[in-house]
Amino acid sequence: MNKRAQIKKEHERAVMLDFLNWYNLKEECSYVIYAEPDPPEALIKDGNKLSWLEVTDTFYSNEWAKTITSNATPGEKNHKWQGGLQVNMDVYFAKKFVENLQKKLTKNSYVQPAKEFGAGILLITLEYPFLSNETFEEIIKCCELTDWSGDLLCFKNVYIVYPRENKKVFSELKYA
Repeated sequence: MNKRAQIKKEHERAVMLDFLNWYNLKEECSYVIYAEPDPPEALIKDGNKLSWLEVTDTFYSNEWAKTITSNATPGEKNHKWQGGLQVNMDVYFAKKFVENLQKKLTKNSYVQPAKEFGAGILLITLEYPFLSNETFEEIIKCCELTDWSGDLLCFKNVYIVYPRENKKVFSELKYA
């Protein structure tokens, strides 16, 4: 496994563990990761109850993704984000988010885990340096205008994951 793939796997595992800590408190349960077949990212269980998790990131841009991942990857030269003139950033990011969500909801590789373990949980991190309430409003608007008819119904819940006051926040998204 190359260094970047290892960092990605560690990031996904950290997101899942933080989610399970939050979810277990919220739902008064005790899910743990018991396998990481990829796909899905993880199989989880609480006693006899089984489910599964998938993690994906929505980056503001490919350049922003390269900046974040190069800074986290040992031995890789840090990529400095060039920025430049940015217009309608929240609208742009909301569209990228919905494209990412649609890609996950229509991906055939999740059909088998859904058949075997039931519908899973999708966690989507928001990797956007300008995240604000307006961003969430644009995401909701974009979701409302989207045709979700291609959804394979492999996920029972979708949670967006974003930073707030040095911790991760998990918020369920009702997209359809």
